[in-house]
Amino acid sequence: MSKYSDPENIKDIMESLKTMPTIGDIKILIDKTFPNWIITTVTKYSSDYPHLTMNWSKITKKTKVIPTEIIIVEEMSFDDNHTLLGVFADILSQSGFSVRAKTDYIPCGVCNAAIPSPIIHSQFKNLGIKCPTTWAPKCSSC
Repeated sequence: MSKYSDPENIKDIMESLKTMPTIGDIKILIDKTFPNWIITTVTKYSSDYPHLTMNWSKITKKTKVIPTEIIIVEEMSFDDNHTLLGVFADILSQSGFSVRAKTDYIPCGVCNAAIPSPIIHSQFKNLGIKCPTTWAPKCSSC
């Protein structure tokens, strides 16, 4: 059982979400429900991966919100035991955030832009998506 599995009071939490006036209030509830789930935020994706910024922009245009920040979280699970994680991720996404797991994205050690992990970088290369030839923990321009 994961520390991010649905708590026993999930119905109460879901009900309280309906009356939360701001994303700040929701963030407080997230932190109270799942302390340390949100690891960090970064403001942009690395310019080495322009398709990530383009996709984020497309998604936020469709939902009529402004891209806000990239939130790197401890874990992303969308099974029946992690319903609340999915709800929190959906709310954040619908508010302009891009929610990413720490296993998939890291902050650049220099400029703090989001960089795909070596595994994600390899997947991009295998799919023929333009990206740096070799993975690095920082942007090519840093």
